[in-house]
Order: sequence, then structure tokens, then C-alpha cells
Amino acid sequence: MATETIAFRVEEERKKEWRNAVEGTDEYDSVTHLIKKAVSRELSDSYVGGSGGDGGSNVDAEALTEIVDRLDSVESEISNMDETVSKATDAMLSAESAISEEITSGVFEALPRGRDNAVTANEIANRTGIPPVKVRTALPQLAESSGAVKRVDIEMVDGWGEDRRAEEDILWYREA
Repeated sequence: MATETIAFRVEEERKKEWRNAVEGTDEYDSVTHLIKKAVSRELSDSYVGGSGGDGGSNVDAEALTEIVDRLDSVESEISNMDETVSKATDAMLSAESAISEEITSGVFEALPRGRDNAVTANEIANRTGIPPVKVRTALPQLAESSGAVKRVDIEMVDGWGEDRRAEEDILWYREA
């Protein structure tokens, strides 16, 4: 028999109420079991020991226990998958921002010495053959990790508004 997962959201107070109902009786193994029994009773209009229906129950206890166990297993698997996806996302984001030692060394060596000789990231990329996006990522990392790499913000020119900046408005150099 194939099974399907059904998921829904409830308010925290309702969830607490259901948990208390499960803890208050031996009739239910879990909240999932409680929900399944309630739905089954509603559909068959039979409530044993409660209000409604004409008494009696057509529910197979073994089948319900199996379903409850499967739901609990699925819930656990979903929780594990959520944690795995979160870890994978964190790893991917940190890998994207990491620049290899070879690239940072190449960028550092290509930096001119002295403020008067400062150049843009694109100029360094052209000199080294390193992709500009990697150069633009490596330069701030080098400036942060090494006191020798410096950044110079130049004035806006050629119609750029005062509120706009471009990568070419930043010059880089290393101290002599």
C-alpha cells in the first residue's frame, strides 16, 4: 500500500493542546496518531468514549500504528534534510567568497608600489590574466589581511553622479 505525506501548519497553542491530549492518555502514541484517529473517527462518525457518532470503531489499530510510525519517520527525515540543506548552503556561500592562495599571490605581486602608481582591479586583471571578479574579491581580502595593500577612492568624473560608484572609482596599490 503506497503512502503519501500530508503536512499542515497550526498555531503553537493548538499544538500544545494536542500534545497535552496525547500525554494525558494511553490511547495515542503521538500527535500524529491523535490526528489520524480524530480524522478517521470524523469520517466514520464514530467516537468511542466521546461525543458524536453511534459508538464503535472500524479503525484497524495496527494500520494506524504503522501510519503513525511512517509519519514520525518522514517528519524526522524532513528535519534532517533541512539541516543538510542549511549546511550545504553555508558551505557554498563560503566557497564562493574564498580565493585561492595562487590567485591572491598573483594579485599581490601585480600590485604597483606606492600610491602614485595605484591601479584599478581591471588593470590588475589585464596584467595577470586573472578574471576581474576574482581580482575584485581578492583585493579587499588582501587589504584586510595585509596592512601593505591599500585602497584609494577617487573623485567622480565623466558625468557619474555623486551618488553612484563604480569599480573603476577604486584604485589599489601596495606600500613601498
